[in-house]
Amino acid sequence: MSVGDYVAAGGEALTTIASVDPMYVYFTGDEQTYLRFASHADKATVAIGLADEAELPHTGTVDFIDNAVDPGAGTILLRAVVPNPDGRLAPGLFARVRLPEGGAVAAMLVDDKAILTDQDRKFVYTLDDAGTVARHDVKIGRSIDGARVIADGLKPGDRVIVGGTQKVFPGSKATVAVATGGRP
Repeated sequence: MSVGDYVAAGGEALTTIASVDPMYVYFTGDEQTYLRFASHADKATVAIGLADEAELPHTGTVDFIDNAVDPGAGTILLRAVVPNPDGRLAPGLFARVRLPEGGAVAAMLVDDKAILTDQDRKFVYTLDDAGTVARHDVKIGRSIDGARVIADGLKPGDRVIVGGTQKVFPGSKATVAVATGGRP
């Protein structure tokens, strides 16, 4: 575009202006995530990574949350402002975004193989100091790298039987074998 160029209303766009520092990253979250996130969404810090980045090295701040959930998709639109001094982020790129779900939470993790089912109840076998097997009904949470969060039913220090569960029953005696090569 030069001085003296003719511009008419309704014609083709002559140029597009895009902000590159800071960069806006638009993303959607499902309804359940939004409901968990809504109480601390304003100015929350998010982690962002591009397709060729194994980690999420960029950080941004949520500055916009749409006022309605899309009823067709069940999602809500959010926007984060991300500093981009090196120009690594460019308009049109796809990115992964991680929302915080609050602070760190202490959780008990049990190998998925240890969790058994009886009708509609989940349970694990534990071993006390005398080597006696006991059954504990548990409430399970989400899965994290092959382990399951135990929301209720165990206490710190409980020794959960992972292997050979088909050979034990409450009140029977068992011995401890130390796990090798994986999680203890």
